[in-house]
Amino acid sequence: MGLDFVYGVISSIEGELDPKILMYLLQWLQAVLQVVDLQHLTEEMFDVLSCYFPVDFKAPPTSPTILTREALAMGLCRCLTSIQAFGPFSIPVALEKLDSALKIAKVDALDLLKFGCLSYESEVYYQNSIEIWAQLQKEIFASPDAQLRSQCLDTLTHVMGKLSEGDRKNFENTVLDIVVTLRGNLLPDSRLFHQSSSILLSIAKANGADSLRDCCSSLCAQAILSSDPHLAVEGFQGFASLAGVVSDEARQGFLLSLHQAVVAPLPAALKLAIHNSLHKIAEAFPNEVKLRVLRNETLTGSGLEAYLAALAEMVDLENFQASVMETFIKYSIQDLDGSAAALRQLSDLLGKHPETVAVLVENDFLGQLVSFLKGLEALRALPEGFLRALNQTLQLIARHQPADWQSANYKAASGSRFLNENLQVSTLTGLVIPMTISVVQDHLHPMDLLLNAALNSPEEFVRDISLKALASLLNKLK
Repeated sequence: MGLDFVYGVISSIEGELDPKILMYLLQWLQAVLQVVDLQHLTEEMFDVLSCYFPVDFKAPPTSPTILTREALAMGLCRCLTSIQAFGPFSIPVALEKLDSALKIAKVDALDLLKFGCLSYESEVYYQNSIEIWAQLQKEIFASPDAQLRSQCLDTLTHVMGKLSEGDRKNFENTVLDIVVTLRGNLLPDSRLFHQSSSILLSIAKANGADSLRDCCSSLCAQAILSSDPHLAVEGFQGFASLAGVVSDEARQGFLLSLHQAVVAPLPAALKLAIHNSLHKIAEAFPNEVKLRVLRNETLTGSGLEAYLAALAEMVDLENFQASVMETFIKYSIQDLDGSAAALRQLSDLLGKHPETVAVLVENDFLGQLVSFLKGLEALRALPEGFLRALNQTLQLIARHQPADWQSANYKAASGSRFLNENLQVSTLTGLVIPMTISVVQDHLHPMDLLLNAALNSPEEFVRDISLKALASLLNKLK
């Protein structure tokens, strides 16, 4: 295929406005550009393609789902970054559009800078490094769009990794210049502390940034130990982002800090950062987290509650779901204090992740729980929070089950002899309220028990839940 073919391609693309045809051409061109030598037509081919950059397209309602602005934009990006020779033309265009007020222009420009790292020479990035840094810094510091800031940080990581492939001295000088620029912002009370630390962490994740990586991991470790909760938040978040690139020794130290932090009484913002960090590092190092952070220990009180709250955040990870639910089952039937803590967390967990109900059903959780509950002392005062969590958990489980399950499990629970009447009412109402109509018609015998509890129980929660269960039964009998 010679230059006549290239001329033909350029002519066929130029001015094309049909998005379906354009999508096909972009997909086809990605392969063609790999095997055709454009020679002196390189810039002309680039100019024809860059006329569509950034992609401004809104798919009509009848358009195929694959024909989206994002798909067209990525197809164009792949073409513009498919060969090394486009680099000197692409990066200036990307920088021009990154300075635009339009978000789609910024998004496409960042993609072009990022994916260009796969094909362009490092020298092209170095020649534009000052402008690239200035534009990315401006967006990270000033943009109110969190998603855009995150994309800028990701692009920065890739660009710095590309720069590290070139002259080592130039790369180190670039890193040093950035560090010097940010140095004044790295005090905890600085308005730009979070953005500046995020920039350093993004650079530290780049290939070749070993010295900065070691420095950042050390600073994160110090921040974690700080008495300032805001600084500790940055420390946990920062180290979690570096976990995949730091030394094994540094990561083990971080896991030990997480192990201690998940059970400690800490401010809500710091606890959230710990849970997010735990989730992030567990995705990459599940076995290490199980061994170093979530290892079984004898826990009680607030420590147990905090531990279970951390576990609940892991339940959406495939490697953790089974073990998390087994732990909740274990504590739910261990003793009253453990059961109270487990059921409080479990009711929240099931509300957020209804798919986990199936794990409880498979393990006959209800049968195990009823066996435990009916043995609790008759005269023991039970906290309202415990009764409420028990009732809510049972409703969330029963709500998702078929009629035969509801009928069989209600029959088993109602036939059990509870020593504590409040427990009996809280358990049965948890199964009655979500009952389907067909099941209600077969099980009317709790009416007297619920009516008596609604009228005579000294516990306000028991009276209220009994009234709700009665109302549910009556509505379904209409």
